[in-house]
Order: sequence, then C-alpha cells, then structure tokens
Amino acid sequence: MCKKGSRKIVVDGVSYFWRVRHKPTYSQVCFDNVPATVSVTTVAGDGQLLHISFPFVRFENRIGATKPQSITPKLIADCIQKAKIKGWQPNAKGQFNYEYVCDMLSKNQNRL
Repeated sequence: MCKKGSRKIVVDGVSYFWRVRHKPTYSQVCFDNVPATVSVTTVAGDGQLLHISFPFVRFENRIGATKPQSITPKLIADCIQKAKIKGWQPNAKGQFNYEYVCDMLSKNQNRL
C-alpha cells in the first residue's frame, strides 16, 4: 500500500497505516451504492493487507439510495479490532476482506 495519502493509527499498541481508496473505480463511477473501501496495513507494510468494505457509498457516487458517511479514525480502529476477531492476521502474508456491519442499522431495525 502506498504510504502517500495514508493516515497512521495505533490500535492495541500496534501501529497501522490506513487509507480510503482515493480514486473511484470504474464500477463506482458507473453504478450507485458501491461501498466505500479502506485498506489497512502494518507500518512495516510486509503483513496481510486488510480491505474493509462499508455499507455506505463513496462521496463521488451519483445520487443513490444511501447517504454517504464519514470514515473516521474511531471507525477504522473498531474495524481493525473486529477484523482481528474474524481472523485477520496482520503479520501473515496475503489479503483479508472484512465487511463492516453498521451497529446503528441493527439498533434501528430492532426498534421497528
């Protein structure tokens, strides 16, 4: 992962770089409601790359059914912790995909 444009975050005493994909893919430009994605790697950069998909759209997308939301360091830290529980091994080789499930959506559905 390119360090230019990346942000540093420390979670449980380990330093990571994370970045939102800065340029939309072709499918993100053409289709509505393609999820925002973030890549995370250790500062050393030699471990397993974590790809996080969010259930909301990128800001560049055309008008869609869901509203774009901010991706904050707190949200990234939460995703890193949950991805590790799901099996992400930051020091292993390869890639790991993690789909973020928004807790607010599940809380609102319980009220209905």
